[in-house]
Amino acid sequence: MDSVTQAALGSAIGYAVAGRRHGWKAAAAGAVCGSLPDLDVLISYGDPIADYAEHRGFTHSLFWLTLAAPAVALMMALIFRTAFDRLWMLGMWLVLATHPILDAFTVYGTRLWLPFSSEPVLWATIFIIDPLYTLPLIVGVVIALRRYRPRGTRIHSRAPLWALGLTCVYLAWSVVAKVVVDGQIKDALAQEGFSYTRYISTPIFFNTLFWRAVVMTPDGYYEGYIRVFSNEETQWRYRTSRTDLIAELESSKAFRQLQWFSRGFYRIRVQDDSIVVGDLRMGVGDALIFQFIVGDIGPRGITLRSLSERVRSDYSQILSE
Repeated sequence: MDSVTQAALGSAIGYAVAGRRHGWKAAAAGAVCGSLPDLDVLISYGDPIADYAEHRGFTHSLFWLTLAAPAVALMMALIFRTAFDRLWMLGMWLVLATHPILDAFTVYGTRLWLPFSSEPVLWATIFIIDPLYTLPLIVGVVIALRRYRPRGTRIHSRAPLWALGLTCVYLAWSVVAKVVVDGQIKDALAQEGFSYTRYISTPIFFNTLFWRAVVMTPDGYYEGYIRVFSNEETQWRYRTSRTDLIAELESSKAFRQLQWFSRGFYRIRVQDDSIVVGDLRMGVGDALIFQFIVGDIGPRGITLRSLSERVRSDYSQILSE
């Protein structure tokens, strides 16, 4: 999820667990800890595709975060000048652990089980930015901080708990919505009679009611949009992919890494003699968030690049989709 959401979740958990004893410091430390795993974006792995694929790696592993939790909690206690007790420790560990779990509800891919498994976990039930998830957390923390008194009262800690409960219900709803949408997609594909290899569904833009489906075929893919519980016929748009280039591209380590991380949901196209590969899971139409140049086509054929180059999409195209 986005940084604001992760900070809000961390703040709500920190306060709900340790706020009665530590007050605003628990909320502030929770917000900081909730943001820490995403600092891996500062690490360079030597290639743009590697940077994209290794994000949400070891810093999002439940195992490594659990090992790091005592040291992180102690550091937070020293920074905020508060007692390092069991509630503080529990709160900071929960903040660290829930960060990657929430990320796994998006479509990006989070390696929760490192070092035991390197397979990314992606449940793809919620968009990376969703105000309906984030706002209750912010409101709950604000209410709690306004009502807090140094000696504590029963009422001050309940607002974050209620907010966390609401967001858990919302996540549960997103899972139900995905199950419903996947059923609608299967029915639509059966009616159309498409020959396909795999499909994926993801919610689009700040909601869980409207979804995008990508259906892969041997030489391209179909893209369609579905509304939960709608009986409307799905309109599919077909786009080609230069799958004829795969055999030559597979000698590129960066391309193979992109194939693996995208779970096979990628598109190959040629743009101004450059070979561009895009992750179809994130974006709309031709405006894909993660696109990379992996090679060039010249008079002597294909030349693979030793270093991939990220291509920035024109997101104004989304409005025309």
